[in-house]
Amino acid sequence: IDGNSSVNLSGVKKYQYTLDQDGYWIEIRNLDEDDQLIEENGVAIVKVKRDYQNRILTEVHLNLANDTIPDPNDFKIVHFTYDQNGYMTEIQ
Repeated sequence: IDGNSSVNLSGVKKYQYTLDQDGYWIEIRNLDEDDQLIEENGVAIVKVKRDYQNRILTEVHLNLANDTIPDPNDFKIVHFTYDQNGYMTEIQ
């Protein structure tokens, strides 16, 4: 690594994370060289909601128009469920 920043094929230079009060990410924004929001594979923002144990409960992908974009499995909103031991048991 030479220390220079780079841009991926989608034009994204960096990912900006928003953290909750416990330090877990709840939003990722794709930014270009001018710190402007940009889409990567049709997605500009990823948002998650977490439970009291900081497990991800839902995940949503948004484009620049703030429209919901289906994930690779064609889910518009991904829901995660967990068992009593905290292990993920289902994604729907």
